[in-house]
Amino acid sequence: TTALANIKDVNSIIISPNPATDFIQITAANNSTDFEIELIDFVGKTICKVYNQNKLAITQFRKGIYLVKVTDKQKNVFMDKIIIE
Repeated sequence: TTALANIKDVNSIIISPNPATDFIQITAANNSTDFEIELIDFVGKTICKVYNQNKLAITQFRKGIYLVKVTDKQKNVFMDKIIIE
């Protein structure tokens, strides 16, 4: 199998608010609250990574479009774009 085999439907989690100014919150359909959250910039560089959380402060990052990669405890990966204003 490939690494893409574990990328799940983005509809199984919600990343909000989007656009965001202060923080992003991860909400899962299964009510899980412990995630690995990565914020990835437009060139593909991970600029922030936090563990065992469902919230990420974003005030220190520049305005723009970012990719959020969320990994749950079962190693399922969810990805979506966010806008930081």
